[in-house]
Amino acid sequence: MVLNTGTEMEDNIMLKCNLASKATTKLLIERGANLNPTFVKDEEQYGSYDGENFNLKRFYEKYCRDDLVELLEEYE
Repeated sequence: MVLNTGTEMEDNIMLKCNLASKATTKLLIERGANLNPTFVKDEEQYGSYDGENFNLKRFYEKYCRDDLVELLEEYE
């Protein structure tokens, strides 16, 4: 929807990409999605928060989305 309407992306949209395709995630990254979203308390259970920093790669790994981890590495 964001891609089709041109709506401004919310800051933590990358936290929803674990449910999206790699192609959609790539488009969001190319359109300037924040790759360092702020910590969301609900995600602590997935091991993505180490007490100080939220890590998007670890977040995707916990959802077994190695394809998204590889995509993030391309944009580092």
